[in-house]
Amino acid sequence: DVTGYAWSADGLYVVYLHMEPMGSPAYVQVAYSVTRDGKKRQRLDFDSSNLSVFPEVTRGGAWELRSGTWLWRVPLDGSQAEKVLSVPDADSGNPFRIAPDEGRMAYPCRGASGSSGGLCLQNADGSNWMRLDIRPYDMAWSLDSSTLAVSSGRDIVLIARAGTLLRKVTLDAIQEDVVLHWAACSRYLLASVGSVV
Repeated sequence: DVTGYAWSADGLYVVYLHMEPMGSPAYVQVAYSVTRDGKKRQRLDFDSSNLSVFPEVTRGGAWELRSGTWLWRVPLDGSQAEKVLSVPDADSGNPFRIAPDEGRMAYPCRGASGSSGGLCLQNADGSNWMRLDIRPYDMAWSLDSSTLAVSSGRDIVLIARAGTLLRKVTLDAIQEDVVLHWAACSRYLLASVGSVV
């Protein structure tokens, strides 16, 4: 049983989570990729044998936070994962959002005292780090990597790549009901609220 899937940005692989009977609990979610032609399927080198959140997928691989502080890139061809960057302030268990060009990332981060602190942005090499006073629930980068959309409480916040606030829209919906999707042109953001777009 497949519980979720996504295409890689280059269209060469489909990454999917598969429910498998093993371990405890009785079923676990395991990540696989398959080539576009369906001829090659491989289990991906994730540290966790039971993924609870669908991983971020870019052209360079899928991403996983390991040991709560290290971001790893998992190649889609099934080869060994590589350690990329230390992010000691990351709020583990929450997803990273890597820009499609893989040059910038956004993630929920802890505050100075260890409390939930907001949204952190930084370049893939660790430079240009900043913390914004926004508590993200879900996030989505535009396909041109210029803008990050964040659902937070009843708000959708649009943030420029550099971290400046572009716009804030308040919805009559709670964040758990909102799913964010960018149009291919990166000019339009679609916010699905329940069954309404």
